[in-house]
Parts: sequence; C-alpha cells; structure tokens
Amino acid sequence: MKRLIKILAALVGALVIAALIVPFFIPVETYKRAVIERVRAATGRELAINGPVHVSVFPDLGVKLERVTLSNAPGYSDASMVQVESMTAEAALLPLLHGDVEVKRFILEKPVVHLEVNAKGEPNWRMTTAEAPSAPLPAAEKQGGHGPVRSVALGEIKIKDGAFTYRDERNKRVYNASDLSLEVSLKNLDAPLTIKGEALWNQQPLRFELQAQAPRAVSEGGESPLKATLEGGDLVKLYFDGKASQTAASGHLDFRSASLPKLAAWAGAPIAWKGRTPLSLSVNTNLSCTQTQCEAANGQFAVDANKATGDIKLGWGGIVPSVQGKLAFGELDLNPYLEKASGHAGLSPVGEAQAAEAGWSDDKLDFSGLHAINADMMLGADSVRYQTYTLSKVSAKVQLGGGVLKVDASPLSLYGGTVKFAGSLNGDANGVDATINASGIQVESMLKELAQFDRLTGTGEMDTHVTGHGASVRQIIASLSGGGHVRVRNGTIRGVNLAQLAQSATALVTGASTAGQKTDFAELSGSYTLAQGIAHNNDLALTASLLHATGAGTVDLPQRQVHYKLSVSLAGAKQGLAVPVLVDGSFDQLSFRPDVQGVLKDALQNPEAAKATLQNLKDQVKSGKGNVGQQLQDIKKNPQQLNNLLQGLGR
Repeated sequence: MKRLIKILAALVGALVIAALIVPFFIPVETYKRAVIERVRAATGRELAINGPVHVSVFPDLGVKLERVTLSNAPGYSDASMVQVESMTAEAALLPLLHGDVEVKRFILEKPVVHLEVNAKGEPNWRMTTAEAPSAPLPAAEKQGGHGPVRSVALGEIKIKDGAFTYRDERNKRVYNASDLSLEVSLKNLDAPLTIKGEALWNQQPLRFELQAQAPRAVSEGGESPLKATLEGGDLVKLYFDGKASQTAASGHLDFRSASLPKLAAWAGAPIAWKGRTPLSLSVNTNLSCTQTQCEAANGQFAVDANKATGDIKLGWGGIVPSVQGKLAFGELDLNPYLEKASGHAGLSPVGEAQAAEAGWSDDKLDFSGLHAINADMMLGADSVRYQTYTLSKVSAKVQLGGGVLKVDASPLSLYGGTVKFAGSLNGDANGVDATINASGIQVESMLKELAQFDRLTGTGEMDTHVTGHGASVRQIIASLSGGGHVRVRNGTIRGVNLAQLAQSATALVTGASTAGQKTDFAELSGSYTLAQGIAHNNDLALTASLLHATGAGTVDLPQRQVHYKLSVSLAGAKQGLAVPVLVDGSFDQLSFRPDVQGVLKDALQNPEAAKATLQNLKDQVKSGKGNVGQQLQDIKKNPQQLNNLLQGLGR
C-alpha cells in the first residue's frame, strides 16, 4: 500500500512539474506520450489521458487533466485500478523558482480506486517493471532555480465525490466506500497536518479526522504526536491520542460500538448472533500498534453490562484474526448470551422442554464460528451467572485454533462443591471431549439441572471422561463413550423404601406402591463405562443403617431409561433371603418392584433363608397386614400367573 501511494504521488508529481515547466517548449501530445511511456516502464500498467490537458502559467502555474485511468493487472475484477474524472493542480510561480513548493490547489474529482487481493494472495497494487527501457521525458531548456525542494506548503487540497473498493478473493469479502470527500491542510512540513473527510462506507455515513503535529518527522522516518477521530453513528466511535510513525502508533484509545454484530456486518465480516443483547462493546486502554497487530495494556473493557480489566493482543497478519491476553471480570452474566428459548437449548444444560417426552434436541448445531478467529486467553471472574447458578472465583484457560476450542478450568465452586473441568470442541468433526473431576457437590442440584432427575440426594464426588460427536445434541448423547466413578454420601433415594421391601412379604409379592417413601443411605458408589450413550455398571454398592445392597444395570442416556437389578439385604440379618429389586423406567417415571421369580429361585437354592421369609409371611397373615389373601385369590382366578411364576424357576 505504501509503495502504491509513492507511485501515485510520483505520477502526479511528474505530471504537475513537467506541465508547469515545459508548456511553451514542447507540444502537449508529445509530453503525454512521454509520460505514458514512463509510467508503463515503471509499473507495467497503461496510463491513459483520454480528455484534454489544460496548462496555465500566470499568475500561477497550473495543469488540469481529464478522464485519466491507470489499468489494472491481468486477472483482476476491474479493467482499471484508478480512474479520475479530472485533476487540477496549481502552484505559486515565484516560490517554485526558489526551491519552495507552494501548492495552491490540488483537486481530484470523482476518483475511483479499485484494490483487490486475488485467491493466491497477490495484491493488484504490486507493480511490475516493463522490460523495455523507459522513454525519457522530452528535453526542456535549463531553468533557473536553487536545487532541491526546501519546503512544501499546501493550500486547497480536496477529493470530491470519490469511491473506493477493496476485494479479497481469499475470503470473498468486499468493502465499498462512496461519496468520499477529503480536505487536507498543511501550511508547511513543520506545521500541523490536518486531514478531514467523510464517506458512505457500506451504506453507513462515516466521518474521520486526523491531526499530525510534526509531518516532517514522519516523512523522514521519525514519529509525530497524532490525534485521530472516527465516527460512524452508534456503530463505531473511535478516539485516539498518541504518537505515530509511518509503520506504528501508540497512545490512548477510546472505542465504543452499540452493536458488534451490526459493526461486523457493516465492516464486511458478518457474524451470527442469536443472543438477547445488542452485544455492545467499549474499550478504554493504552494501545500500541504495528502493521500486523495491536496490543492493549491495562485496559478497561465492557461487553454489554459485563466489565473486565486486563491486557489483549490482536493480530491480523494470518488467514484469520488472532487474540491473546488475560481478562479479569467482576460479575459476569452469561444468561443474556444464551439462545432464545425455542424448545431446546442446544448444548446448554437440559431445560424442562428437553427433559420432556420429546427427549434430546435434534436441532442442527452450527460450529462454523469456531473458524472465525484464533485465541489464547486466560479468563477469570469474581462470579459467573449461568441459568439459575452462580459460580464464584472462576478461572479458565481458553484456546481456539483451526476450529478446535479447548477449555481448561481451575476448580469451580459449583453445585455446592468444587468442579475441575477440561474439555475440547472440534468444529470440523462436531466432536466433544471432556474430563470432569468433582467433589462435595450436591447431587440433587446437579441432576435436576442436567437431566431433570430429582430422585437422588446427597453429597457426591465424581471422576469421569467422555467423548462424543454429532450434528445435534441427540446425536452427541447417543455417541458418548468413556467411563468413570461416582460416590454419593449421606443421601436419599426418593420414592422407595428398600428396607421395607426387604422386610415386607406383602410388598415382595405385590409390588405395592412406594410413592412418598424414601431410602436413606450412608454411601452409594459405583464405576461405569459408556458406549453409544449407554452407561454400564456392575459394581453398584449401597450402605445404610438398616440395609445394604449391591446391583448392576444400565442407564440409557439417549432414551432416558434406567434398567437395574438390586440385591437388598437387611443390615445384621442372619437369616432371610436377599431381596432382588428391579429398577426400571424413564428418568421422569422410575419404578421399584421386587423380583418375585428371583426370590423363589433363591428359596430353592437356600431353604433356610426361605423358611425365615415364609415365617415373615405367616406373621403378616396373622396380623392382618398386607393383602396376601387377595394375591392368592388372583392366582385362583388366573392360574396363568402361577404358571408364569413357576416357569421362571427353571431359568
């Protein structure tokens, strides 16, 4: 870009100076041909002056060119890279004779500039030198003067009704500016330079202003105090106060945007946003920038009502932008950034709609945004609000590259305990990988939030690792594999009294209702493996003051079903059968019923235990409790019930 500016400046300078010096000595057409040949030799492009050339000498030297074009390189979208409807230049005569350039007027009317980067990353402003020797400008009589230019002063410098396009074929983005007006003020190189302008950028009015206090220092490779303003309605307000050179700038930045999604769309890089806030942004920071990156130090940042402090480095030298740094939030509320309720909540914890009969969401997940940027951030917050939960003292390392998001969170205060989480999300493969270590958590709160299951309470610890993939939540759940270990202490199983099942022959025979009952326990533990979303457990162990139980079974996550068989024994009992209890049903409708066939099998194998159990049955009949008589009447009416029972004994 810098080379392009120099070439254009040299071109304009050659046209102006040559026109000012030689108008009476050389025919205009001869001059035009020489300039065209020199431009072709220097750039490999064709310069065309299709309109008349007007030259004046007194009282000021002047030239006006009309319908000037500079051709584009082959293979680009537009035939011309630069088009100018008219160019007018006037310089004071006497100062020029003493080596001082005083430009009284320089006006470009309706200039159009087309800049483009092709699919190979080659810009159209990269000029090539023609092989043919450059044609010299026609000779002119030697003029008086005092050598090199000593100073430059600018009068009326304007661009009227200009247009600009920038096209990048690598990402198919196009940026357009029209109605461009520009004014430049520079009394001399040692005086302040002021540039003011406005344009219509992608249909949004834009105003800008720049003030450089020492332009000579910048032109000689140094730096100058600099102030800059950029305003585009509520979409962007930028104020900079610092210093700058030709390739770098540093100072204080105040940036505000009422809506980042709208700003991104206006800038030609739209982003998908389905949150419930405008996603406003404000930045107040010390800034240091080069041509490929900017660093914000000791900055104050705000996204909507969420405020943070820290350091950020932004880079744009690669295929996609990058961000690195460290941010510390106060109170961080994530709820406004969740998608609006639509029956499903994506990858968020299961809500009531998902826990209903319809099951997991089939909505297609879109991870394409993971390719928009690369990131390496350390994030912290005094507290984080997510749905109905508040996490305190949160710290996490977040990395994003090549469409893969990795999160490593330090122990979080969650569900009344601490949770350590490390996981990744692969946007290309729609794959998830998570390792969770938890201790001291309130199991009821966790299960209510994650699966709308409220039958188990207690203080738990868990170690698990799972992987999965899929285009929807349902597909991911159905693909889960891995395993882990769970232990719950001092809890309750709601809806069943296992001790009563073991004690009551009536319940054993009838499977009487257990609604409103519960089983208190000291410890419940087990390990599991996951395959295709189904958890398999073979070592469930429950210890309570009145009983102990072992068990094995499965939890089918895709179908939200439980299938378990428990073996329940009364604590301290020396006689009596262990009672098999079947646990079946959905997460919402679990049932606990004794396995009668299992009891009879055990009775044949253990007669002494059966004797104790039958005595228990006799005692209940004498006391009038239960409905054993009714069960016998049912068998009398329907002998098939007894036949089914006896068939089970041979299995």
